[in-house]
Amino acid sequence: MSAKGKGSQKKKRDADPSHGQLAQVTEVWLICAPGDNTPVATWDAVNQATSKPSKSLSTNFKFHIPDLKVTFTSLIVKAAYLQLKYVYLEKS
Repeated sequence: MSAKGKGSQKKKRDADPSHGQLAQVTEVWLICAPGDNTPVATWDAVNQATSKPSKSLSTNFKFHIPDLKVTFTSLIVKAAYLQLKYVYLEKS
């Protein structure tokens, strides 16, 4: 395929408004909603409040945030590990 052919394909793809949803996003909000009994119940409540056809305030997407659990023991282990590395580097 010639270079001219590749360029015209790119222009067609970029001009197509349906090519990828994120290309149309003008604003992104990250919210923290007060928890209901379960995360699913919270998600449903947010969706019902914001994305009904009559309101059409937003299109909601959810993404997974892993639990970040830090314990005193894990901090002590990391501190000991860093101390060993520090001593090793100082000897080098």
